[in-house]
Amino acid sequence: MGLIRLIANDGVAPENAGDKELINGTYNMRTTVSSGVVSIQINSVDVNLDVLSLTYTATGPATIPSDEDIYDAWEPVLVAAQGSDVTIVDAPSLTSSAGDTIYPSILIG
Repeated sequence: MGLIRLIANDGVAPENAGDKELINGTYNMRTTVSSGVVSIQINSVDVNLDVLSLTYTATGPATIPSDEDIYDAWEPVLVAAQGSDVTIVDAPSLTSSAGDTIYPSILIG
C-alpha cells in the first residue's frame, strides 16, 4: 500500500506546521482541486468511501497557488502512491505568494 505523508496546519495559522499524518494513497479513486481545496476520494479495502479534503489558505495579503498549480504539485505524489508496496511519499510543499510554506487543514468525511 502506498502512503502519503503530509504535514497538517496546526490550527493557528496556515504557515505553522502541525503533526505529520499518513493517508492511504493506494485506493485513490478521484482527485479534484477547486478554490484551493484538494478533494481526494478514497475507496478503501473495507468498501467504505471517504473524501479527504485538504484546504490551503494563506494569511494576510498573501495568496495561495492556482488550482492548476496545486493539482500539478499533487499529481506525481498521487501517481507514486498508487499500487506501491509500503512506499511513503511526501505530499508536495506549497508556497504562498509571500514565500511562506502553507499547510492544509485536513477533513476526512
